[in-house]
Amino acid sequence: SSGYAFPSGHATTSVLAAGILAWGIARRARPALARTWCAVLALWAAGVGLTRIYLGVHWPGDVLGGWFLAAGLLALALLLEPFALGRPGRS
Repeated sequence: SSGYAFPSGHATTSVLAAGILAWGIARRARPALARTWCAVLALWAAGVGLTRIYLGVHWPGDVLGGWFLAAGLLALALLLEPFALGRPGRS
């Protein structure tokens, strides 16, 4: 089957969306509610990636590559956040 691509765009985008939403919720919601939503978002992002494999449109390595790419981008964004908000050295 053609269409296999590294990394999976769906897996990458779902983790990026879940991470950004989790970051916003964690900053605004009570801790217990934030943990619940972060777990739901993580399960949703994992589900998106796993369905790509189940449907046969990606290899497991494609999905893992997408997850790792998104995790790296989110980590970089968190590291650079203080500079973006004009507060270098403080978070």
